[in-house]
Amino acid sequence: MTKVIITALATAAACGITLYFYIKEEITMAMVYVSLIIKGRRTFSSVPKLLKKQVAEILIDLELEYLIDDPEYLPTEE
Repeated sequence: MTKVIITALATAAACGITLYFYIKEEITMAMVYVSLIIKGRRTFSSVPKLLKKQVAEILIDLELEYLIDDPEYLPTEE
């Protein structure tokens, strides 16, 4: 499973604090589909079959499994 590491640097600015985020990973197509699903521009069923497993894993990691509309990719309770 792909993990995203985010490092935040806080710097003082004249009118407040600015946060800079450095993402130490390239954006994959699965993450693009996840962001589109979260924004409501795509559904899980519109994800290409080759990416569905990875997209489902990311959505589950984000605790957004309710966005997965295919029972085949839903987590099983053990």
